[in-house]
Amino acid sequence: LLRARISGPELLTGGAFGAEASLPAMLICTAFGMGVVMLARRRGQVMAPMWVRRRQGAGAHA
Repeated sequence: LLRARISGPELLTGGAFGAEASLPAMLICTAFGMGVVMLARRRGQVMAPMWVRRRQGAGAHA
């Protein structure tokens, strides 16, 4: 019925991988992800890694 064809440079169109692999999509998603991480850190909602928590807990019992 319909055949879509996106033309243009692969950096802007994503080439065979589609629009989600394009440079603008990558930049927008990376910036959004960094913003979410920064907001979580600012709110104190980031936990220490499991191996650090385990080490801190062992030191408290000794």
